Amino acid sequence: MKKNIVFISFVIVSSISINAQTSWMPQVSGTNYELTSVFFIRNTGYTVGGNGQTNQNAVFKTINGGLNWTKIITTKQFYHIFFTDVNTGYAIDFDGFLKTVDGGTSWTRVFSNNGLTKYNFMNSIFFTNANVGYCVGGFDGLQGTILKTVDGGINWVEQTSGVIKSLNSVYFINPDTGYAVGNDNTILKTVNGGTLWTQQNVQTSYLNSVCFIGNTGYAVGYNGKILKTTNGGTNWTFQNSGTTNELNSVYFIDVKTGYAVGGRDTIINGLLVPNKQTILKTNNGGITWTAKLSGDSNNLYSVCIADSNTAYAVGRNGLIIKTTSVGASTFNNYSEFNQKLKIYPNPTKGKFTVIASGINKDFQILIFNIEGQEIQNQYIHNEVNVKMDLSLLPKGVYFIRLWNNDFVRVEKIVVQ
Repeated sequence: MKKNIVFISFVIVSSISINAQTSWMPQVSGTNYELTSVFFIRNTGYTVGGNGQTNQNAVFKTINGGLNWTKIITTKQFYHIFFTDVNTGYAIDFDGFLKTVDGGTSWTRVFSNNGLTKYNFMNSIFFTNANVGYCVGGFDGLQGTILKTVDGGINWVEQTSGVIKSLNSVYFINPDTGYAVGNDNTILKTVNGGTLWTQQNVQTSYLNSVCFIGNTGYAVGYNGKILKTTNGGTNWTFQNSGTTNELNSVYFIDVKTGYAVGGRDTIINGLLVPNKQTILKTNNGGITWTAKLSGDSNNLYSVCIADSNTAYAVGRNGLIIKTTSVGASTFNNYSEFNQKLKIYPNPTKGKFTVIASGINKDFQILIFNIEGQEIQNQYIHNEVNVKMDLSLLPKGVYFIRLWNNDFVRVEKIVVQ
């Protein structure tokens, strides 16, 4: 999501079918700050915002799914956040990037722009594991900037993007394959961890956000544009969003279920008046998009799906809204996946095997403790028997999430 928001005022011709029932409910944020980014790991969530003035910027944190939010004052305004577990996260501000390892209580600068203009406009950050991350941004006419770290943010190295347009969002589907989108028809792809980025063939306006599930991806931007690819970015097709409002953020939990949020403001007597908040949902992979209501008119800047039922969005005037009607099929136990993928033994003394016979597709294994903290994150490529080891962890209950482009399965693991 671009931190330099451009407000567009023109008449909307909309064909969206409005859901008469409010499906998004406001949360008590306790602030009127502009909130620009939200990130959840199960019930633990973070959002950031402010007005750019010292001591009037903050991180807001919840550990109970949004029932209560704790305010953590920061001296800088954060624009975008990403967490690798419930305690370790990264934030972008005007001067570079910061890192927290204590759940947002304190932040340490891990990258400074040192006054270089091209690093003043960083927009989006994404980590593929605890150590490897990317940040994109730049300034039109100067440089499309991509930075990479392989040591948890200690050092950042600039990648060659090959473009001079601002990059507004970055997303990786595995350690090697990632995408970045930006201004003026810009969609980039890498298949070698950022060493080389190639321009994808698409003609569109500015794009603010991108999200992928396997080879299926979505990008959203100005004038209600929604693009979709089902072949890893080789071809992109336009979806019928039914709106000309700007879309700032997109998030999918599986190839069929996702949200796009944004809005439009009107200038009345010289004043900025929010009146066109936009929440779009699809549960059929973008064939149709349906507008949802929150009972609020403020523009939305970021959306995040926490689980198969719950999603959050944030925006202007401290707005935090929540829905519990995502209705994704992601966490269902698909019979085909169950037959082909087995976990043995369970319970375990710590060592166990994930048997992936007959799947013939890459998939990812993530392991969480009961507090939702990520313990392990591993991508699997053409392996049948994957050996896992939790023997160094305390005895107790853990959760293993196995997923690929077609199926997702969540299992409980008991370490005795």
